[in-house]
Amino acid sequence: MPSETNYCCAVLPVACAVIISKGRVLAAQRALHRSHGGLWEFPGGKIHPNETAEACISREIAEELGARVRLVARLPDCLYHYPHQSVCLIPFVCYAEDPAAFQPLEHQAIHWCTDEELTHLNWCAADRLVLQQYIAWKNATEKTD
Repeated sequence: MPSETNYCCAVLPVACAVIISKGRVLAAQRALHRSHGGLWEFPGGKIHPNETAEACISREIAEELGARVRLVARLPDCLYHYPHQSVCLIPFVCYAEDPAAFQPLEHQAIHWCTDEELTHLNWCAADRLVLQQYIAWKNATEKTD
């Protein structure tokens, strides 16, 4: 795992959650004053030293959204190279424990989206990869049900 110093070649590990409730998926709009402000993302954050990706998701969802999730599946990691930083998104499919508890504590807005709506949001580039992974997972899961 890279150190806290972000050199040009370091990859930042970030856990993120594709949160499902009643057939909809939660999308979070980044705060305007942050990097990639106004773009949409799957909520999550940087994995702390000695923290698992699973523990990171639970912590970040509580901090950013004031809610709890139940992890269902881990999707393949998504590596993306931004000009200033490379990130490795570690995505999890999760179920919302109480959808009414979700609040945009650190985001501009949150929205429970249909699959169609998800495809029309202006996503952060790395999160577009996660969206593709989720759609593939959902299609494969529906075929086996």
